[in-house]
Amino acid sequence: MKLRILIIGLLGFGIVIVLLTRGCESPANKGEALYQSKCANCHGENGKGFSIYPPLANSDYFLENKDEFACIVYYGIEGEITVNGQKYSQRMLGDPTLSATQIANLMNYVYGRWGNKKVEVNSEDIENRLNNCDSELVK
Repeated sequence: MKLRILIIGLLGFGIVIVLLTRGCESPANKGEALYQSKCANCHGENGKGFSIYPPLANSDYFLENKDEFACIVYYGIEGEITVNGQKYSQRMLGDPTLSATQIANLMNYVYGRWGNKKVEVNSEDIENRLNNCDSELVK
């Protein structure tokens, strides 16, 4: 009888743990999902970009302009930029429906992949950056 109760208890505990871990998606996974749904069409699944869209992988521009990342994602960018020696001028629309947390997840994902230097930001960092967007490129 005691063994039966112990087995049932352990099974119940295991089920609870599985359900909790499935419901708790990591910020990196959330960032990857956002990237795939909002960015990959233009910047590629591997971040290498396409002829008119700049790469995010190993991108000197994004490494040098981390503070503008949130502004570009939220407000968009218009004008010419140079990425890894190549000029790009294709307008990118922003997405003001994204929350600071979503942008933080996206930024942590992009900067943690493809040879980029990893950064860790949170929603408070992103809110501060969005309140200070002053780039001439951001529209």
